[in-house]
Amino acid sequence: MRLAEQARAQVAVIGCGHWGSNLVRNFSDLGVLAAVCDENPDQARRLSDQYKARTNTIEDVLGDTDIDAVAIATPAETHSAITEKALLAGKHVFVEKPVALDVGTAEKLKRLSKQQARVLMVGHVLQYHPAFIRLKELVAQGELGRLRNIYSHRSNQGKARSEDNILWSFVPHDASMILSLVDDEPDRISAIGGFFLHSQFADVAAIYLSFPGDVNAHVFVSWLHPYKVQELVVVGDEGMAIFNDTREWEQKLIIYRHNHPDENSLHGLGRAEAEAIAVTPVEPLRQELEHFLDCVTGNASCRTDADEGIRVLKVLQASEQDIRANQAYQSANSTNPALNKTAFVDLSAQQRRLGGKIPQAIQKVLDHGQYILGPEVHELEQQLARFCGARHVISCASGTDALVMALMAKGTGPGDAVFVPAFTFVATAESVALLGATPVFVDVEPDSFLLNLASLDAALETATRTGLAPKGIIPVDLFGQPCDYAEINAYARERGLFVIADAAQSFGARLDGNRVGTLAEVTATSFFPAKPLGCYGDGGALFTDDDELADRLRSLRVHGKGAHKYDNVHIGLNGRLDTIQAAILLEKLPIFEEEIALRNRVAQGYGELLEELVVTPALRAGSTSVWAQYTIQSGERDAIAQELKRQGIPSAVYYPAPLHRQTAYKDYPHAPDLAVSERLCAQVLSLPMHPYLEEEAQGRICDIIRQAL
Repeated sequence: MRLAEQARAQVAVIGCGHWGSNLVRNFSDLGVLAAVCDENPDQARRLSDQYKARTNTIEDVLGDTDIDAVAIATPAETHSAITEKALLAGKHVFVEKPVALDVGTAEKLKRLSKQQARVLMVGHVLQYHPAFIRLKELVAQGELGRLRNIYSHRSNQGKARSEDNILWSFVPHDASMILSLVDDEPDRISAIGGFFLHSQFADVAAIYLSFPGDVNAHVFVSWLHPYKVQELVVVGDEGMAIFNDTREWEQKLIIYRHNHPDENSLHGLGRAEAEAIAVTPVEPLRQELEHFLDCVTGNASCRTDADEGIRVLKVLQASEQDIRANQAYQSANSTNPALNKTAFVDLSAQQRRLGGKIPQAIQKVLDHGQYILGPEVHELEQQLARFCGARHVISCASGTDALVMALMAKGTGPGDAVFVPAFTFVATAESVALLGATPVFVDVEPDSFLLNLASLDAALETATRTGLAPKGIIPVDLFGQPCDYAEINAYARERGLFVIADAAQSFGARLDGNRVGTLAEVTATSFFPAKPLGCYGDGGALFTDDDELADRLRSLRVHGKGAHKYDNVHIGLNGRLDTIQAAILLEKLPIFEEEIALRNRVAQGYGELLEELVVTPALRAGSTSVWAQYTIQSGERDAIAQELKRQGIPSAVYYPAPLHRQTAYKDYPHAPDLAVSERLCAQVLSLPMHPYLEEEAQGRICDIIRQAL
């Protein structure tokens, strides 16, 4: 039976833990509970038996046309993914806070709910508490006068957490109420935190919010407290109100009306008598869920919709950033934008997205103790092979080791010339020189930063003239876009040269539909933390379809071993990837495809906003990029960088000098003309680039560039 034929929606609850059980109970009492599902089938079955509802998988729920809506009470890191699936399946969604772990994802869900014409409501339950509703009425009616300050204290003696911090557990309640009372967004947020039970997760936090109109708010939260505190104090110039949810119903809301000796000041207030405000004792969750059902049937406008959830997320993200950086945060609307810190690469946002998965993965390695070539290493190699389509993946200790191992496997040594771009990171040339071979520098294309074949021809002539034996080419997929490997491979075959693709910055990109890792005979990549797919230390990998080459690389990785570790058949090195780093990458790989899409969204935004101001990077026909960097060109590069820095925006120059101008490499041969590399080093500037860069922050970056010019 569809919604139009019945009085109220039929609802399935996804997640039957402590809070999910409360949802099940209330929806059952309201006569709309259709099904329950949970990862723990015993828990789902227990609630199913108790409340006479079906047990289903998530897939069954989303495919059931008799279910109109879902309520999601799963771990926070799963909220956004389940919400997206539910909306795409045509379901109305009630999701417990937070709706997502970053604002960008929440904005995407908001757009999707509008496209699907479905309700998306966030579970900020205290907005439905009778005492808070009455408090908001008092403020709206002017009973407290003009708002001046709000203070919130939420504490308890909680369990030690390993998956989230105090901000994401407690602050959404208070932030939601404060934003609702002020009816505005803060123009400044600063926060400090204490890390006592876990080095990665704050246990105590104090947050300061400043709003337009001279309204301030303070939030203190802790789960290191001997007893429960749930108190909200609202101060106006005519009165004060206290909402204390630990008291009995008749004392939950108290108001103190000021006695003003000085009408123009709060100083010297006379002591006022406490006045209890009557409220109807109704369970807040019941009121919240009834409101959701009314929204689904079109009888109410959603009070805590996606917009409200996003406003709360902005407070959480700004607070966490400030706690991590120990710096003040100020929003784009502030008169002092220098305090607004934008991350160049935001790994903390990614950590929030993953929730407790990475600590759990590391703990699993600690439990089994196989720190060298443990099971996670083999699993990662299999997953990477499936991702890109390569037959063999050989993980290693770094991107540099990957290049060195590939060169060793190709027999590179003294007297050999290997052609590398002059405009790239030093590791490409360094790997050649370490083996006694000679790096020969080649110029790049001015728009794509990729290897220029005409310059390669000139460099080949230079190498031959100086008596070197041309051996191979290492094209660099600079900033995330693959080189034209069809052209380069054909060029190399005609001249008997090998090709090693330096994909340290491009893993995940495509050329003519084929993934990086399958475009050359052998491909090297890096998992340095700032790379699009990065671990939390050094790491790398090699990709090839050549069985014999793969066997040789595996041998070289472990000191050139043969049948066993004391049978050394090659001169090798210690190039193994740590098991812990493999475990981290295994948790990041499932979201990598989505993060690539988000990076492309950021790149598109930069292109649209900057195309008339600076030279923006160009994609070749048939290519995609993972945008390891977003690098612009401008003759006013230094002025742009200085203004960005002045206003708290990081930028970087990749690279300030071409390799042939650097002390260690100035005597190596090169193509006669490297003018493009020289010019790029004087004009390039890389801007903040990561999947979680918000549109507001990006717009501000581009506004500053416009100001600088």
